[in-house]
Amino acid sequence: MIIEYCNIKMDIDFTYEPGEKETFDYPGSPYKVHIESVNVKEVDIYDLLDFEQLHDIKTIILKKIEQSL
Repeated sequence: MIIEYCNIKMDIDFTYEPGEKETFDYPGSPYKVHIESVNVKEVDIYDLLDFEQLHDIKTIILKKIEQSL
């Protein structure tokens, strides 16, 4: 998925696990995104990003997925 973060276009490789709804006897589970790589101009910068930046990128991905549903 191509996103723009801090005015930089990034190609994100990730896996997505949809959440499960809460039921009477099951609390449910949240949506999950696992980022595998973050490419800028074909260079993987994943290891250069800190926790907060990765969290921001996951949030952008989840919002894009929700918009497409």
